[in-house]
Amino acid sequence: MIDISKYTKELSNLFSASKNILIICHINPDGDAVGAQLALYHYFKSKGKDVSLMAPNHLQEFLKWMDGADRINIFIKDRKKGLALIEAKMIRPGR
Repeated sequence: MIDISKYTKELSNLFSASKNILIICHINPDGDAVGAQLALYHYFKSKGKDVSLMAPNHLQEFLKWMDGADRINIFIKDRKKGLALIEAKMIRPGR
């Protein structure tokens, strides 16, 4: 049996040590993906983190009412900005 507590502890340590976080959802995001992404965004913002959001492609219109949906960067709309966000938020040893 896998001891999941080891992995949750590791993940918790990564988030605690990270100031910059980029949350990316899957392609053709549905309500679950966008809702989870925005929930994490608001949680990390409340912890003082610098958080950015990205979706690979456009959100469906009926999802845009969610608080923070307007903050989601659409990669196919602005690839240069998307690549810059990925580069800026990457974890590097000693950073």
